Amino acid sequence: MLLLTIVFKGESEEFIYNINELEESLKHKNINIGIYEEVDKGCNVIKIFSSDIEDIPREKIDIVYFNLMEIIYEVIILEFYYMEVDCILNEEYFFLGKEEIEDIKISLFNILTNLQGINDEKAVYCSNRMNEIKENILNVMKENALINIEGYLQFRAHEIKKKVCLIIDKIIESLMVEREYDEFIKLLKYFVGMQESKINKIHIFIENGEKYVIKDDIGNDMSKQFKKGAFVEGVNEKIGIEEIIISGLVTNSPKNIVIHGMDNCMNKEFINTIESVFEDRVIICSGCEQCRNLLSKKI
Repeated sequence: MLLLTIVFKGESEEFIYNINELEESLKHKNINIGIYEEVDKGCNVIKIFSSDIEDIPREKIDIVYFNLMEIIYEVIILEFYYMEVDCILNEEYFFLGKEEIEDIKISLFNILTNLQGINDEKAVYCSNRMNEIKENILNVMKENALINIEGYLQFRAHEIKKKVCLIIDKIIESLMVEREYDEFIKLLKYFVGMQESKINKIHIFIENGEKYVIKDDIGNDMSKQFKKGAFVEGVNEKIGIEEIIISGLVTNSPKNIVIHGMDNCMNKEFINTIESVFEDRVIICSGCEQCRNLLSKKI
């Protein structure tokens, strides 16, 4: 039973290798496929057959199609990347500098080829746009039992471009946020460096539920002092506890900051900000008596 015909130009070794790897992988799922390759009018033609004597169930066909789609997507997206991305960036994003464009190209390549994991909101957004491209490829495969990669790129390039531009926009947005964050860190480091330390050591205890207790080196609770210093005259908007802590640390510029119970902190950016601003002044406690008391709810 013929499942799919794939037509493409260019080198076929890697493509055939990936399909052969898929053939071996599918055997572990009790799915047997056969591969026939020929050259017709300068095009590589690969035909995927079911090797099973009986009709292959629909759910198994779907598994074959999905896995083949992933291989075909990689070919299509790489061809699009190398043919179109430079032109897109130069025409649509001409306001960007050379270094910014290079950074975007690297990030875009890593996203499109799944080299970048899904670990934040940007990655989820970009993955969704990629899945839209993949879904379209899969639909073409199922509708025709045939896909011509060059033909697909010719007639669907505009749709791919729209998705890729959305990903580029998200990358640029992320780069701008990172740049603003870096400037923010530089400013805080400048303030810290310009003033003398008012406190020798500050202990930050992070309880379960991200509750914070701030103490100095002799056990005095510094939370009220930090909160008092964080409110600006004429501003009534409530400030988050993490912003209050960072503000208090910058104002008091302690010689050392000891963070206890870091595993209880869900906001890793909060810890990263403290480490970026205060650098070698920061000590991450790996387990002292106070930490054990913290875990026992005795602080």
